[in-house]
Amino acid sequence: MDGFIKNFETKLSGIDFQTIENSKHSIFGLSAKLELIYFNKAWFEFALLNKGEPSVSTRFPLGTPFQNAITGKLGQFYVEKFLNVMKCGQPWYHEYECSSSRTYRIFHQGVYPLKKGEGLIVVNSIKIEKKIRRRDGAVFSPKKKDYIQEFGLMTQCSNCRRMQRANQSEIWDWVPCWVDNIPKEVSHSICPICFDFYWTPIK
Repeated sequence: MDGFIKNFETKLSGIDFQTIENSKHSIFGLSAKLELIYFNKAWFEFALLNKGEPSVSTRFPLGTPFQNAITGKLGQFYVEKFLNVMKCGQPWYHEYECSSSRTYRIFHQGVYPLKKGEGLIVVNSIKIEKKIRRRDGAVFSPKKKDYIQEFGLMTQCSNCRRMQRANQSEIWDWVPCWVDNIPKEVSHSICPICFDFYWTPIK
């Protein structure tokens, strides 16, 4: 998959293309309409390392509205923040969790407005990364029927990666094998605790 749309470099007034392209941080770009218009090499490397490629590129190619990639409350949160960055012309910074079954990670996200309202550059830098210690050797063997919702999909928190039970929607289970190998029936949302902790503004 190409990493950027045609004439992408012309939108980068004040930002050098090679700087973001060669960065070791995972970076993506959005148009003024919040469409995906850029992914740097590190973004693809991280997605491949975490078994997100090539399915992510296939499902969300360049030109896809950001709202299609992240939906629900989490998508609404980001859309509001991204639009505010473009309106105010000031960067916005945020931290979030993106762990795998074996590695705990906290990312620092910086969102930078492009000049002339052309869109945004979103930089995701690893702030904390450490191995998850397993307390015992027990392996959790999940049954899909316990997680398949009425619409035929299973719901995984895109932040902590826990799975929502079908008949006990308030319970979200840690299922390591579905973090390593995401089933095709999985859709992503955000669990209540992650949403409250990471995305609800402190009053």
